[in-house]
Amino acid sequence: MRLVRIAMILLPAVLCSEEAGMPQPKYTGNGRLVRPTNHREWMFVGASLGMGYSEGSTPNPKATYHNIYIQREAYKAYAATGKFPEKTMLVMEVLAPGTKESINQTG
Repeated sequence: MRLVRIAMILLPAVLCSEEAGMPQPKYTGNGRLVRPTNHREWMFVGASLGMGYSEGSTPNPKATYHNIYIQREAYKAYAATGKFPEKTMLVMEVLAPGTKESINQTG
């Protein structure tokens, strides 16, 4: 009887872990990649401000922020093996700085 109870408790946990695997890329009917949902819940791996790759370019006063995210499962696999698993996705979120964007208006 005790073994049956343990199996009944563990089985849902195993099924949930398989369903909650690494988010997979999804595509539209014409082959365009669909933006992943909840990417801000993924592993945050880096940020930059105004990074450029052109030699001798001048700084842009309207530079953008870049936040980079990766699936947690892909990050863990890379940390363990040094290789990214198939279907790893990186999301680069591009944000423009602004003024008076804070919800705090005084103080």
